[in-house]
Amino acid sequence: MDAYTLFFAAIHFAWPCWLVNLSFQFLVPIRKRFPQLERINFPMDGGVVLRDGMRLFGPAQGTLCLFFVILIPFTLFLFGVDSFGVLLLKAVCVMFGDLAGSFVKRRLKMARGTYLVGVDHGDYMIMSSIVFMALGMISLPVACFALIITYIFHPLFCLAGYGLGIKDRPL
Repeated sequence: MDAYTLFFAAIHFAWPCWLVNLSFQFLVPIRKRFPQLERINFPMDGGVVLRDGMRLFGPAQGTLCLFFVILIPFTLFLFGVDSFGVLLLKAVCVMFGDLAGSFVKRRLKMARGTYLVGVDHGDYMIMSSIVFMALGMISLPVACFALIITYIFHPLFCLAGYGLGIKDRPL
């Protein structure tokens, strides 16, 4: 696969994942604007505390993110981007990748919002890549290139979101 083809294959694979992850960032201003939504925003971990005294995932991961896990794939499907099943699988991988990153950070006793190199900004792409490679839907070079692009551009978008007031933390 030449570099041009690899680049576009990685972008084609990654951009729906980026969009789902980006949509999670809108939960901060949505929750501030509509505090009544907290009545239906239950923690994804059910409040489970492990033996280390830390929550399984933490309070930030709530059921409101499921709205975006359904909405984004459905919308992209309507625009003919890919099959609904593939898009939904990417969205679910993004959510579980984010939860896995939160799990790791809780085990390291990191405070909510603390940046962890290699985990933050990539956890969702790592999860998506593993699943899609296991299903034979992407190759290792495509997965690696998608991850590299993610690690380069995701922090830049986070800083922009922070500057616009969408995010409550810069990274």
